Amino acid sequence: MRKHAGFSLVEALVAMTLATTAMTIAVVTLTAVQRADRDLRDQTMCDAELHRFALQLRADAHQALSAKITNDSDNVLRLVLSGSETIQYTLQAGHVQRDQRRDDKVIHHETYRLPESTASQWRLNENGTTPVVGLSLEPQTIEQSGHVAEHPETINAAVGLLNQPVAQVKS
Repeated sequence: MRKHAGFSLVEALVAMTLATTAMTIAVVTLTAVQRADRDLRDQTMCDAELHRFALQLRADAHQALSAKITNDSDNVLRLVLSGSETIQYTLQAGHVQRDQRRDDKVIHHETYRLPESTASQWRLNENGTTPVVGLSLEPQTIEQSGHVAEHPETINAAVGLLNQPVAQVKS
């Protein structure tokens, strides 16, 4: 009997099946890693934008002379900085729009992205000596959004903090 060099058809098919299985596992794993990386980058960018929005809102509120929430749906916050200058924050689906106005003319416009699957609402607390404006971000339930619910967040800012009279110290 002669010996043949090479592989039989069954051996070649088994080798191809093993290689295909290994490549499939590698592709599925790589896709999952890329998706997790994209989701993490999106979440990090959203957190950074929310932080930037909170800083801007606090700076605007501290400089404001007064604050008012308008519209029946509580989606517009208006801060009066001076007689002719106002800042208006408008809640829209998935973002907040900031318009700085002088004499009812928009002089600066910005948009801040809000976290996905959150219901947002302005709040104004005028019970204390200094009014406090806040934005509540309530996560929607899993049934409403299809996402895992995160913890609720609130961004608060004191209105007119920089316009308070400075107490004089007597010696």
